[in-house]
Amino acid sequence: MPCRRWPGIARRRKQASRRPWPISESCTTWAAAAWPATTHRRSLYENGRGGMPKDDVQAVAWYRKGADARDGRAMTTLGTAYAAGRGGLPRDDVQAVEWHRKAIDAGAPRALVNMGFMMEAGRGGLPKDEAGALALYRKAAEQSDSGGMNALGNMYANGRGGLPKDDAQALAWYRKAADLGSAPGMFNLAAMLAAGRGGVAPDLAAARRWYELAAALGNGNAKTELAKMK
Repeated sequence: MPCRRWPGIARRRKQASRRPWPISESCTTWAAAAWPATTHRRSLYENGRGGMPKDDVQAVAWYRKGADARDGRAMTTLGTAYAAGRGGLPRDDVQAVEWHRKAIDAGAPRALVNMGFMMEAGRGGLPKDEAGALALYRKAAEQSDSGGMNALGNMYANGRGGLPKDDAQALAWYRKAADLGSAPGMFNLAAMLAAGRGGVAPDLAAARRWYELAAALGNGNAKTELAKMK
């Protein structure tokens, strides 16, 4: 069975479709071929897949190898490891911001999102700046980054960064993020559908399908909501 990759691929092929698409196991093979070797190896250690033990220390070692090779995704992931104090690293927001900056310079859209998180919270020596964070999220979303789309949806949902509260815009951005395989985007889309927010009627069946997809990707909040729906 050919890999369907993420729902966004199907969406672009058939824009009218709104059904969640299953994610096939063959996507693992596609991902391994598409990612640089260091990025794929650190993902295996980080998630305990492909026969590798879950090992944050090894994952961070591979992030650093990728960062040394100017892999922007590895740089920003190393930054998130510093921000969380994972993999044997001390929690160091200044180092996190520095690695996110380098990743942005290397052209990694996800680094824009991660820098936005730091800016929104005023971490790593950055002034708290919701409007600046919003600009970074939007720039990432414009580069088809699902994390940027989900973060932009959050800003609309909560009326932050100078935006008016706008559930319809939030729903649209969550759907874009979900279609590209973002588990948080799937969860947020499901929550909006369940509550009938954003100009749509409540749709528990559709909400359940998106919760199931998010839960399959390890989203704990989605698992909690599914348990409540039983």
